[in-house]
Amino acid sequence: MAREYFLNVSPAVKKRFQVQRQQWSKSDNVVAHLGAFAAGILADGAVNEAEATALRGLLRKHQTDIERIGWPLKSLTDRVEAIFEDGILTPEELTELATLLKAFCADAENGRSEEEDQPSARTPLDEPQPAITFTGKEFVLTGKFAFGQKSLVAAEIIERGGEISINTRISTNYVVVGSFCSEGWKYGDFGTKVELAMELRERGLPIAIVSEESWSSTLMSKLW
Repeated sequence: MAREYFLNVSPAVKKRFQVQRQQWSKSDNVVAHLGAFAAGILADGAVNEAEATALRGLLRKHQTDIERIGWPLKSLTDRVEAIFEDGILTPEELTELATLLKAFCADAENGRSEEEDQPSARTPLDEPQPAITFTGKEFVLTGKFAFGQKSLVAAEIIERGGEISINTRISTNYVVVGSFCSEGWKYGDFGTKVELAMELRERGLPIAIVSEESWSSTLMSKLW
């Protein structure tokens, strides 16, 4: 792995590399800390208001680190702030938060076991990621989204003139993959929506498989 590789170069370059390694290490510690905290919250399978408030405080404490780490912690943090925006935590919002934290914990666990497993070399995402437009385009959503519930993601697409389809089909333009994928992705099991999109793409149809990060970046850029 790149993080374990130490360059045999000049002291100046080596120093810069050491600083980068320290930042990586700190980022890993932040992710591990938040993962452990989330797992503790989810010990009873739910999130209450006090736990949500404590989580918000911890995320704010690590705000600088989260800005550096970026996706998906930044999006998760933004979603937590949005939940607190009106000062009222509804049961639905607490349930949504629990779902996001479960996905985050599962994603972190998959990452820790990655070196021990034999992950698939396949990746379904378009490379490079294409430009995303909304007006008149059909979107399919799959996976769990750091942005929030799929209904929120769909609402953003519809507001910008896009359409939502439950299943992948010939008329689909984009399949958007949520940040928190199932463990099967490590072994090349991408699910029926993505697998069909890959098949249609191989047949030459204009369908793209894009990450939530790419979709969200387009959303925030306001270039649509």
